[in-house]
Amino acid sequence: MAAGKTFPLTVAADVAAFGTNGGPKPARIMRVTREVNPVLLSGNTLCSPAARWIALYRSDAGKGLTLAVFSGQMQPQGENDPNLCATYYYTR
Repeated sequence: MAAGKTFPLTVAADVAAFGTNGGPKPARIMRVTREVNPVLLSGNTLCSPAARWIALYRSDAGKGLTLAVFSGQMQPQGENDPNLCATYYYTR
């Protein structure tokens, strides 16, 4: 849940080396089980046209969490995927 929105997700894979801008990192890949593109705060949307995959990985020595959102049909292998539509970064 983010910005009061619920996302229907299922774990698709845990990968040891997801391609990130900072090099390969362990990541969890979530599959969106029903296409969604909710309006978030400030009128932004999660992904355009619609989110199908969300990759989550730790960053900043474990103090941060990055969510990379993808719109493609195939499971993404990294952030260089042409279907990357948004990244969200959270920190403690």
